[in-house]
Amino acid sequence: RRGNMRGSVILAILVLLPCTCLGVEEISDVEAFEAQVINSDKVYLVVFTAKSEDEAKLKGVNKERCREVEGQLAAAAAELEPLGVGVVVADIDNVGPIASEFNVRKRALPSPQLFGVRARSSEGVPSHLFASPADVKAKVEGLLAENPKSGGGGNPKI
Repeated sequence: RRGNMRGSVILAILVLLPCTCLGVEEISDVEAFEAQVINSDKVYLVVFTAKSEDEAKLKGVNKERCREVEGQLAAAAAELEPLGVGVVVADIDNVGPIASEFNVRKRALPSPQLFGVRARSSEGVPSHLFASPADVKAKVEGLLAENPKSGGGGNPKI
């Protein structure tokens, strides 16, 4: 019984800690996105979201759902870390040209996208899976099935 309680306490702590403490970084602009995600050999799960408090910018955005998924990212990052998959958050207003290139629309936020290949392409990961980090991991593993593991244990882009 104590083991279950410890697990619950650890999960609660993970949810309450800020994302940056647990390996979830925020992409600040298009140049940072290009450098960190597109030009990297590392696989990234990018969660496009809307962080603005400006109601005009949030028109059509399910901001409650965005905040809910943002709160679940630390647990997902912890689950994906052994796969060598990084998790980053990108505010659609800061990376507009990138969001447009990958068909990410405000009405579809939050929009998790797996960047697992060198080509400028991504694959969607349903945001409802973030309620269970193990489900996110299983989905990502399935999408990366063609990516051979490197000697370091991670999944490099192919």
